[in-house]
Amino acid sequence: MKQLVKRNSVELESNGMKMTAYLEIKADMDKGYKMYTLNELGEYGVSRRGSYIFTKRAILLVGFMLRDSKIAQEVRNQALNIIENSSDEHKTFEITKEKELLMAIMFASNEIDTCSLNSA
Repeated sequence: MKQLVKRNSVELESNGMKMTAYLEIKADMDKGYKMYTLNELGEYGVSRRGSYIFTKRAILLVGFMLRDSKIAQEVRNQALNIIENSSDEHKTFEITKEKELLMAIMFASNEIDTCSLNSA
């Protein structure tokens, strides 16, 4: 896992992974009903130097990167099940959203070109 993070840190960080300081993790965990000790946090893999925190998206990405892990195989299997079982409407929603964004960019660049011509 350490090598995977090291080799793919840029991609993982762009998908939400971040190094978080020990005190920040402890403060977040202590917001619950229990105060955690150093030993208890260590059992969860939290180092005094800090630990990487992964978003759901970054966890899925790790699942796609790992090869020989049963957990990674299950992550991939579940992701494929979600895609397979999602409705066509949901599948096309993201495509429609992307098209709208591209149209907004095109109109914005067109307005910039028009302003440039008017000022010349």
